[in-house]
Amino acid sequence: MKYCSTGIKLFPVLSFFGLLFSTPSFSQNNTFSPYSRFGLGLVRPLGTPVHMGMGGTVATAIHPFAVNSANPASYAWLQKPTFDIGGEGQFINLKDNSGTQNISIGALNSLNFAFPMPRKPMCFSFGLRPFSSSGYRVSFSEENEQVGKLNYTYEGKGGISTAHIGMAYAFDLAKSRRDSGSTRVDKLSVGANVLAYFGSLENTARMQFTDVSYFSTRVTERTAAKDLGSNFGLIYRRTLAEKYENKKFKHRVDVTLGGHLELGQNVNAKYSRLVETYNPTFGTEIVVDTAFFAADIVGNYVLPQQVGTGISIDYINSKGRSIVLSLDARLGRWSQFNQSFEGIAPLVTKLPDRQEWAAGVQFTPRDFYTAGIGFFERINYRMGVRTATGTLTLADQEINESAVSAGLTIPMKWSGSRSALNLGTEVGFRGTTNAGLVRESFVRFNIGFTLTPYFGNQWFVQRKYD
Repeated sequence: MKYCSTGIKLFPVLSFFGLLFSTPSFSQNNTFSPYSRFGLGLVRPLGTPVHMGMGGTVATAIHPFAVNSANPASYAWLQKPTFDIGGEGQFINLKDNSGTQNISIGALNSLNFAFPMPRKPMCFSFGLRPFSSSGYRVSFSEENEQVGKLNYTYEGKGGISTAHIGMAYAFDLAKSRRDSGSTRVDKLSVGANVLAYFGSLENTARMQFTDVSYFSTRVTERTAAKDLGSNFGLIYRRTLAEKYENKKFKHRVDVTLGGHLELGQNVNAKYSRLVETYNPTFGTEIVVDTAFFAADIVGNYVLPQQVGTGISIDYINSKGRSIVLSLDARLGRWSQFNQSFEGIAPLVTKLPDRQEWAAGVQFTPRDFYTAGIGFFERINYRMGVRTATGTLTLADQEINESAVSAGLTIPMKWSGSRSALNLGTEVGFRGTTNAGLVRESFVRFNIGFTLTPYFGNQWFVQRKYD
């Protein structure tokens, strides 16, 4: 009798989704931006630290030891069971016409696991990542002839995250005509994820009187989302050219085309609103009265359709040296976004469609397992650039975002596996100081770990019993 020992059972996987649906959010503190006040907050960049080092190019990212949940078709290209986890830290500078402010934050930003099926062109994956995040605090004051000075404060926090369970299947299109010595590739893979959206956004507005004879007012609004969705992916890779000398492989050039689609859909949500009067005393807010309270009002978000496509060119030679050039384009139909709740006037948030472009390059000096090579020859080196337009429009000013990035994957040679440390950094800006708005400059540091099984102790094996 033969069976596949995976160590993965149905109950733990279902429990994983159940845990997420009872969790407020996967990552709450990875943004501080006044622009995150609108919609669902700032949409998070796609990919793990591996992909972010190449500008966030994910449409054709088929790294054999890195999980790419943005395009589920990529799972079929994984060579071993892979677990990866990533986090980030940010240094943010906010600048407007009145001054500057510096902020530092950090959070976990990806958690993925994938396992190819032994002797089958199929792979399964599950994991989670932040979809959007909100974090801001804005204060200003004004003089009123009747009541004196008024202080206004607006702040928000939270975010929406996604978990996925997905699979991919690959079709070897050239198998019937490939000769035994050739390394040519002609392969198509398709994949899909079931997504779970979960998380909450909270916005608080305060109007505080400096005259203590007046009660101040605090309004807290909270929306929480829980629902299922899906996304799909397609990747096609084909060899353009291949060279041999004396029947020995010299080099090869491959082209990869990819696309991914997230369908627009309604996401179930609940809305709560609390209006209170309070007295600010010794740095605390003592509640005097509750003027209004409504909890768990049923409604929904209308999430937009998002589509991405890309192309990459790969060069690899007999020594394992390779260069990968990637280009992505993405469109998010955020003009479709809407939110409504029973008995409440629609919460109008007009957003433009979001357009993104990303490009990246990866250079690998030598193959990981080549004997006698130095430490720096084993490292993957990456650089990239990305830009997004139409993320938001305020005061007739378009709020755009651009960044450049660089990254490394450092193999853990002592592990006896393809496990690695992934490092990256991204420097960019968002917004403008025109029309009294805020320009944000940020430096984002990414760190992640990719873990694969030790070559002598495989996680998924085909065993034989008599």
